[in-house]
Amino acid sequence: MCRGPFSCTLLARYRPETGPRDTATSWLFVALTAGVAPVGLIVPLRFIRVHGAGHTD
Repeated sequence: MCRGPFSCTLLARYRPETGPRDTATSWLFVALTAGVAPVGLIVPLRFIRVHGAGHTD
């Protein structure tokens, strides 16, 4: 949902059309968000599991 604004902000701030570019920082932000995403999906699993037929835990 927020990928568009996030990538536009990164491009505008760290890779402008003119002037100095800081590609290392923009890739750092991309790597951090890619690393946090799986944690954000795995951690809440125990809170959203449905207890019902066929579930033993």
